[in-house]
Amino acid sequence: MQNKKSLLWPLIISLFLVISCQSEKDVAIASGDLYTIFNSQPRNIGRFYAIYANGITKVNISMYDYSVNSYHSIHLHEGTCEEIGPHWNQGKTTMFCNVIDLDDMPWGKMMAGDIGNIKTNANGYGSLAFSTSLWSIGTNNDTDIIGKLVVLHSEGENFALECDPDHIPDHTHTNVKIACGVISQ
Repeated sequence: MQNKKSLLWPLIISLFLVISCQSEKDVAIASGDLYTIFNSQPRNIGRFYAIYANGITKVNISMYDYSVNSYHSIHLHEGTCEEIGPHWNQGKTTMFCNVIDLDDMPWGKMMAGDIGNIKTNANGYGSLAFSTSLWSIGTNNDTDIIGKLVVLHSEGENFALECDPDHIPDHTHTNVKIACGVISQ
């Protein structure tokens, strides 16, 4: 059976590799716990970790002790966990579908803060890892994710559909928000 500690090993190894190759001032680390928001007693169900170095942000999101075999979308939002605001988009109104990210590949999602989908296993554990050049940590500019919210939604999303030129982006999201965490340094 997988436990919380086993989910930390990829982060610990990544952190060691990054720090061993960088001076301390060139590396920034951010994290945040995800708590359920649909009941009166919030429960910790996940963790967001990010390491920023050389213009690249490496992200690992872990979920634990949550609904088994479930599929959820994750986004960055503005606001507070008590009053969740709009999706974070670096203060821009443009779509990020074709904005070039790492390896000359497009981001492929409508908003800069659209992360993706995470699936939990039969024990309620899941993880999602990726890297991006569209985010930063502690830079105090439009790409800085410090203070943003990591929001887990009740259902997965089709991000490719949202980038389809025939898709109408001005629609109300009915995907219920079920967990939230604030990114801090």
